[in-house]
Amino acid sequence: MSVRIIYQDIATGADEDAAVTTPDASGFSDVSLLPFGGGGAPIAVLEPFSWLLDGTREVLEDKPIPFWSTAQSDINGVFETPPEITFDFDERYTALGLFLTFAPEVGEYCRSVTASWYRGITLLATAEFEPDAPEYFCPKTVESFDKVVLRLNATNYPYRYAKLRHVAFGVSRQFQRDELRDVRVVEEVSILSSEVSVNTLDFTLDSKSDVEYMFQFKQPVSAFNGEQLIGVFYISDSTHRARGLYDVSCIDAIGVLDEDPFPAGMYSEYPAGALLEEIIAAICGPGVTLVSAGEESAFELKRLLKARELRAPEDRRGEVSFYVSETPENFEDIASLFLRENLHHAARRINIDEY
Repeated sequence: MSVRIIYQDIATGADEDAAVTTPDASGFSDVSLLPFGGGGAPIAVLEPFSWLLDGTREVLEDKPIPFWSTAQSDINGVFETPPEITFDFDERYTALGLFLTFAPEVGEYCRSVTASWYRGITLLATAEFEPDAPEYFCPKTVESFDKVVLRLNATNYPYRYAKLRHVAFGVSRQFQRDELRDVRVVEEVSILSSEVSVNTLDFTLDSKSDVEYMFQFKQPVSAFNGEQLIGVFYISDSTHRARGLYDVSCIDAIGVLDEDPFPAGMYSEYPAGALLEEIIAAICGPGVTLVSAGEESAFELKRLLKARELRAPEDRRGEVSFYVSETPENFEDIASLFLRENLHHAARRINIDEY
């Protein structure tokens, strides 16, 4: 059994919160992809001694490219003016460092990187890193930052564009069997489907890395048997027993939901649309105006009919006929709730095969 565990100690929400700006990206770059990752295909580019004419490179076309610099590095791989990328956040985050993915598909990376963390206009920390692989973790624990500036100083080959596919605010680590002292996965199924079980993952990590981990509550952990995914779990508890030695307990998504209290209630003869409107309004806040597409469409239709003098007299009531292929009573009960009027004995059952 070849067990491995992938742990992502990532600043939760930082990817979606990040606003990415740079004056140094090529026109086809989409830097908004950097916090999420993108690209991956080896692209044919006009870089000296870059690739063979063997059909392995692809034409750029519409492929998503997070970041390619406008300038090339010199004969020593150094940029005369290093490209800079800025990440601004509305919230403050704490992370163990930055996980950079350059261009592993072609074995290229930036061998010199400067990172600076800010809180407002206050510089919290600056660190120099020397990546030695296309995927590299820059260890630097910084608390409560709301801005990060990356400067890409040099490439590992001369005359190269700086290529960056992903910036993760934290660390993504893969633990192999040689670092896992003990792994226990419990997955249960109710034969009668009378309950939904909470599946668990517990493991003991004897890390070979000098990096100290903060196994944060509800961070995702993926467990694999070889290449087969066993499941995705979320940290519920952890203990740092000694240097590099951790006991970690995890639960699945059902367990996360089970621990999250939901202020549910019973609703009788209450329109689902009105309930959804209350929930959405509570989430969005008073600064957002909710618009009912159906209601606004009805108002617009009424306006058009009136403008073209096609409206029926208001004292004339139209007739509606309901035809159903199943039990009329079931339809009448539900339709009465949605339409807010008594529709009992209003539906007629038909044989759909005759139509």
